[in-house]
Amino acid sequence: MDTSVHLSDTDGTWQVRVYCEGRREATRLAQQGVPEGVERYFVRFWPAAA
Repeated sequence: MDTSVHLSDTDGTWQVRVYCEGRREATRLAQQGVPEGVERYFVRFWPAAA
């Protein structure tokens, strides 16, 4: 997916944490075709400490 996320109008450094669910199920289903809607991601951004 080609998506951008606008975090701020000023310069800065951000930290990011990403969680994923469903990868094992997606791998299993990929044996039968292209799985859709199986993997879910949660992405959290916050400003890095100066």
